[in-house]
Amino acid sequence: MGSFALATLLMFALVAPAGSSQPPELLSVYDGWGTHYIPGFGKVSGTGSVQCGKIQVSVRTVENSEEGLQPSAERIHELRATNTATLASLAAAGNACPKPAFSAEA
Repeated sequence: MGSFALATLLMFALVAPAGSSQPPELLSVYDGWGTHYIPGFGKVSGTGSVQCGKIQVSVRTVENSEEGLQPSAERIHELRATNTATLASLAAAGNACPKPAFSAEA
């Protein structure tokens, strides 16, 4: 298993331990104009959740770039790893999240 795959699995274990009763969530950077950038997924507009299969997955803002301060590359990498693990877990459970129609992941 590659080091990135292992890091992703370990990150998921920290975010949503087995048997966790916490619902999954995607972490975002909000721009203040109604758009959430979800590293590892893409951009979504004006939403508090994303439809993934049969469930709604909450989008939680953890960074706000409205004031001009952009998250560091390291922070974006952390968010991408966390979101990628969450997305993989959802897909494995039969609740894959389709990529946003209007934006590709950068």
